[in-house]
Amino acid sequence: MCWEINIVRELLKIKENAFYLSYDNVKRNFSQYSPHNDKEKVFELLFYAASFIFTKNYDVVTDSLIWKDEREKIISLAHEAGYEIVEINLEADEFIFRKRFEERLVRSATSAVKPTNLSVNRWKELFDIYNADKNKQAFTFHTDVLSEEELVKKVFELFQ
Repeated sequence: MCWEINIVRELLKIKENAFYLSYDNVKRNFSQYSPHNDKEKVFELLFYAASFIFTKNYDVVTDSLIWKDEREKIISLAHEAGYEIVEINLEADEFIFRKRFEERLVRSATSAVKPTNLSVNRWKELFDIYNADKNKQAFTFHTDVLSEEELVKKVFELFQ
């Protein structure tokens, strides 16, 4: 499991009335998920769920929206529902992210939950998309500098 997801989960443990809206959680419900065949379907479900969740006044935490158009769609839906947006980039040096990816692949050999991406080339492609499309004005924290506990504290402080 990657650090960034752990941070989101830790944050949700201390945040009341929160909902975790996750692309990864939705895609895992597709049998034989393929980003080339199912990405649009996953986003359609994610947008539908977001629209509903926003009507329930939950604090929504979402992740893995590396594609600018889809991220802007979620933000637009949130704005339409009267939400204030706090955008956060959790980053690390490329070498660190790649090492974490490779470690996750090794762990997956004995895990019930398998990563949908097993390719270093696809990992690099996603890493590059994130860096090209990220909101450079968003709050940015470095997961290779701060501990998981420090990151959770800093992110939580943004919501106070």
